[in-house]
Amino acid sequence: MEKRFSLKRLSEAFCRFATKRGGIVKLILAIVAVMLLSVILHALIIIKITSNYQTNSTILNLPNQVTPNSQTNSTTPDQVRPTPPPPTIQPNLISNAGILKTIGVEAYWDAGLTNRVNAIDWGVLDPGTQKSVAIYIHNEGNSAITLSKSISDWNPPAASTYITLEWDYNGQTISVDENLRVTLTLSVSASITGISNFSFGITIAGNG
Repeated sequence: MEKRFSLKRLSEAFCRFATKRGGIVKLILAIVAVMLLSVILHALIIIKITSNYQTNSTILNLPNQVTPNSQTNSTTPDQVRPTPPPPTIQPNLISNAGILKTIGVEAYWDAGLTNRVNAIDWGVLDPGTQKSVAIYIHNEGNSAITLSKSISDWNPPAASTYITLEWDYNGQTISVDENLRVTLTLSVSASITGISNFSFGITIAGNG
């Protein structure tokens, strides 16, 4: 009976203390709650840092990767192809207009004898090629004639070794006030070397 009374009195005393000291108890509980929250937040921060460190470590430890572009552009020695040599280009020969002189006759571009020929522009020629032009020779003298031609003033002089001028005239007689169609053909040798420009003069004479 004495014991029960003591326990009862102890409980009542604690209740009175709690009632009188309620503010202190609440403060203690609040401090304990803050401490628990601090511990929990600290633990979460540690877990986050550990997770990030492991992720970074995994990325850094990956072996070197080859990107698709590097795979496409990479070339092994067996795949390297030698650059083919540039094609050999033969230089064009560019001739200046050759002066055409006439003696005892006149040369025209047309059969109507309206456009006189003073010069022949042979244009651009390649080695091994030829070019032909047709002109009309008119006998303006008082007697029948035959024709002759000559070439002079080669520039450079070596051009005469590789370049020739022929015509299709076969010695026909040209009567007074008549004309004859003549074709001149310029040929360039395929073995020509060291000449890129050339010119020469042509003389066509009427012989009575």
